[in-house]
Amino acid sequence: MQKIGWPLYFLVGTLALSVPAFAEPLVKYHSNGKLSVKGHLDENGLPHEIIRKYDEEGNLLSEGNFHHGVLEGVSKLYYPSGELMTHWTYKHGKRHGISHGYFRNGKLKDEGFYQDDTLDGKVKMYYEDGILKTEMNFRASLKISLLQEIEHCTRISYIGGTGFLARANRLERRN
Repeated sequence: MQKIGWPLYFLVGTLALSVPAFAEPLVKYHSNGKLSVKGHLDENGLPHEIIRKYDEEGNLLSEGNFHHGVLEGVSKLYYPSGELMTHWTYKHGKRHGISHGYFRNGKLKDEGFYQDDTLDGKVKMYYEDGILKTEMNFRASLKISLLQEIEHCTRISYIGGTGFLARANRLERRN
């Protein structure tokens, strides 16, 4: 491909990427030689476009989209083992929009809505098996009401004193 002014296009395999002509590569390493940070800087040396951070073992910990040093768009945090932990959307450097948190098994842990970096509206929290645990209402990051809370436990019945499982029943209590 050829350079056509402000975005600069180049070919990587079969994927064409667009990088502003002023973007400077950002690459840092941990003392053990593993990659620490990778991305681009703008003409003022501020993070620009996607910045990825890694732990000392080389595992991706976070990735965020920056616009001249300010978070803008999707930002993700990861467990050291690689599973997605949180997913936020930023607008002008503040969390804005739906956020999701996840358990290591990939199931939804919580979801809520941010407006100007504060929780606003309904927040749901889940048990690790995906069952709803709590619903709360927030206004400017203050909990204003508990909509419902569900107790989640399991009753286990054994055959005589043998220790063999006969039956496991899920019990739920709703307020």
